[in-house]
Amino acid sequence: MLTLMTLINMAAASTQSASTFHLDSGETLSHYAQWSGISVEVIAEESGLDHIGVHAIGTPIRLLIPADAVPSVEAARGEHLQARFGEWAAGYDVYDYEYSVSSGETAWSIALDHGIDLWHIESSNPDVDLSTLRPGQTLLVPLREEEGGC
Repeated sequence: MLTLMTLINMAAASTQSASTFHLDSGETLSHYAQWSGISVEVIAEESGLDHIGVHAIGTPIRLLIPADAVPSVEAARGEHLQARFGEWAAGYDVYDYEYSVSSGETAWSIALDHGIDLWHIESSNPDVDLSTLRPGQTLLVPLREEEGGC
């Protein structure tokens, strides 16, 4: 028997395409609901997730939205990331350190080695595909020190 939610999703799927995002540090299904205008329950069902609870970084989030709505979701996500970066940087001098990627390193391992979260590296490298890093590639790694520090 088809549920009402299934019928609603089937109707939405006929006019919209699925876009997949990957959950980032500090993001929740509620953020995606706010950014896309889709309920948490529908996002969870479409993504095969429990709508209550914590989901791992990198979890695929499937949104049934028109292709022309994707840029607005990405823009809202970027604004969220910049706001988080501003909160992290408050009261510190922040600078980007030019880091050369070594063989076997990932963006995640570089973030851990520098005591920062992955989203910090994403903020400083918005045009870099962090899933395909190559040895010798340069990344900007944001670091902070107390204001007026040496």
